[in-house]
Amino acid sequence: EKKLAPISILQGEAMRKEIGAVNYLECSALTQKGLKTVFDEAIRAHLCPKPKEKKKKCILF
Repeated sequence: EKKLAPISILQGEAMRKEIGAVNYLECSALTQKGLKTVFDEAIRAHLCPKPKEKKKKCILF
């Protein structure tokens, strides 16, 4: 049985940036605190994605 330690907020934010996630949220598997928020935000991220930055195009004549 592996005993895992929780990650810090800084570690969570770093991982969010690394994988390109929309947001970093915390919840408790034991008490389920914050669990509804996590699912609500996941649904919101899918249904209302942020517009992607348009890449500037280089046009040569």
